[in-house]
Amino acid sequence: MVNYEQALSIAKDLLGKVDTYCEYKDYYVFSYHTPVEQISGANVVAIEKKTGEAYSFIGVITKLGKILREGKVR
Repeated sequence: MVNYEQALSIAKDLLGKVDTYCEYKDYYVFSYHTPVEQISGANVVAIEKKTGEAYSFIGVITKLGKILREGKVR
């Protein structure tokens, strides 16, 4: 099981920077703001809580359910 801090570390390694997060039942989703609209979702990563595996946000969007918590990363 991966906690928030571990998931944040994985996301930072993959994205280089992170400034917002959303927590779902089975995933943490991290992203960073960019002034250019990115339809591809290249600035978003989903980390599975159970395994710590990283997924494209688009790849798991139908599995997320409702947001439990969201906020800014400090």
